[in-house]
Amino acid sequence: MTNIELASLINTIADGVDPETGEFFDELLLADQIVYNSIKKLRRASRTVHRLGVLKHESQNRLNRPSNKIFEELKSWRLGEAQTLGVPAFTIFSDADLWAIAEGDVVEKKDLLRIHGIGMQTYEKYGDQIYSILHPYILNE
Repeated sequence: MTNIELASLINTIADGVDPETGEFFDELLLADQIVYNSIKKLRRASRTVHRLGVLKHESQNRLNRPSNKIFEELKSWRLGEAQTLGVPAFTIFSDADLWAIAEGDVVEKKDLLRIHGIGMQTYEKYGDQIYSILHPYILNE
């Protein structure tokens, strides 16, 4: 079973639907509070899997760049930037934003503006640094 299939199954159960019969059941029938709370936690986690899809597990993006390696480099840069500024790393970029950058079709610096999570203010603040991380992968094409 793939992560996406598992996430879908969890969401079905959390919605009160029996995945085998398709019939609705009362969530209160999940009398064990621990089981009920666990399903709710899994549901929140599964939403992340749905949102990120399988991109997180692919090794190459559409331009045949190593997305996982780019993501890890971006993540290291983000951590250093966060430590310099004394803020949590997620306030600079979320993991989903970093995946979008790693998976993006960036050829020129201005292409960063087409990526979700990068607006003009972010582009002006971090565009040069992000592009410098992507640049070696652009040159290798």
